[in-house]
Amino acid sequence: MSIMPKNPAARLGLRLLGLLIIGYTLWCVAVYSIQDRLIFPRDMISPPSPEQQQLGPGESLIEFTSPDGQPIRAILWLPISGSRTSPTKPAERLPVAFLIHGNGEQIEHFKSAPQVEPYKNRRFAIVIPEFRGYGPVPGTPSQDGITRDLVALHDHLNADPRLDLSRTVYHGRSLGAGFASELAALRPPRGVVLESTFTSIASFTARYWVPQFICSHPLRNDRFIESFAGPSLIIHGTNDEVIPVAHARELAALAKDGSYFEDPSGAHLNIPTNFEQYDATIGAFLDRSGVMPKK
Repeated sequence: MSIMPKNPAARLGLRLLGLLIIGYTLWCVAVYSIQDRLIFPRDMISPPSPEQQQLGPGESLIEFTSPDGQPIRAILWLPISGSRTSPTKPAERLPVAFLIHGNGEQIEHFKSAPQVEPYKNRRFAIVIPEFRGYGPVPGTPSQDGITRDLVALHDHLNADPRLDLSRTVYHGRSLGAGFASELAALRPPRGVVLESTFTSIASFTARYWVPQFICSHPLRNDRFIESFAGPSLIIHGTNDEVIPVAHARELAALAKDGSYFEDPSGAHLNIPTNFEQYDATIGAFLDRSGVMPKK
């Protein structure tokens, strides 16, 4: 016995519905298959210039293999003796700032970004980790993999007698803020700065008309900031053309102990447009977090 309706219009409607279901399923499969290239566009990044590849004053390269066999690479900057950023005491252990870059750059690009300067000015040790699969680091980038690498780097640095990881802040920009949140959930810092970032990667699935569960790297900043008891600072540009400022305002509303700085002239890649105000905002946040070096 046929279960197809006898009415020709009804049969046509069922066939169209079937075609729509097949087409939508294929669309979801296509989005799923390209999401890694959208989230981690490593092949589109311009290689660092020879000047950027050179280590500058105070910089050193950290390279080791994690317990799960993944090569880890990061730049460590320490205050230079005798400079305006040098420790007041030779044996002083330094507070640490983890600065985690976005998806369209490497550590050699980010080490000279203005985000670094507020921490240099306040005598922090600065750690800039590289993502697996970026630059010379082998592997395939993923939420779980990069998070494991960050935890391994944190634990490796905990043995360095120059560093005081009980006074640590994480500052992530764009995609890097998602990984700052992931690291903070596993190795809680004194404070977290989330700059030019999203409530979650999963929230962008609506742009592509697909369900959130197909997102392999959801990076839920919203869930983290809602549960984080420490101080947080949300920074965003009013005119961000990549991640709308509504994401930042929602994160600020969710934060338990948060402060918020919106750059009225800021877009996605030009923050800060007023460095003095940016520097003062981060300085006030660091004071509130209790990580500032003792005077």
